[in-house]
Amino acid sequence: MVMQPAAVAEASPFRRSRGFGLGLRATAGYAGDNELIIFGGGGLVRYIATPRIGLELSVDAYGAGDGDDAFLLPIQASGLVFFNTRRSLQPYLLAGINTSILECENADASFLYAGAHAGVGAELLIGRRLGLTLEARGFVQGLVHGDDELEYGVTFNTGFNLYL
Repeated sequence: MVMQPAAVAEASPFRRSRGFGLGLRATAGYAGDNELIIFGGGGLVRYIATPRIGLELSVDAYGAGDGDDAFLLPIQASGLVFFNTRRSLQPYLLAGINTSILECENADASFLYAGAHAGVGAELLIGRRLGLTLEARGFVQGLVHGDDELEYGVTFNTGFNLYL
């Protein structure tokens, strides 16, 4: 009796790598209550715990308003849930908390906001280490020390992630 070697399943080239990733992105969006058009970009660190679950910490810098009269610095912590994890195109959902510092040149003042965000995105994996992303995030936030009014808005992000 001759024993046949067990077949070894080859890993999909698009299976998401576990571990850390670094990324850059460009952003455009709208902050509704102040009617600010925001634009800019930022960087992020991702930790992929399983092929379906990840965490992300991001810092962005946006110009806002007419003639760049405001500067916004949001810091976001997000949980990510990936779908379709054995294919090159992997949609995901995200949700988390954020804080933002808004500097207004016209008013010569700065404001601290805190809130939450949620969104949907897709990452196109090019091999196991590089991903191109496109996403939309909605946010709601309020002044830390101030009135009870809530700010809301949406951002559209595109960028890339390099998984280590």
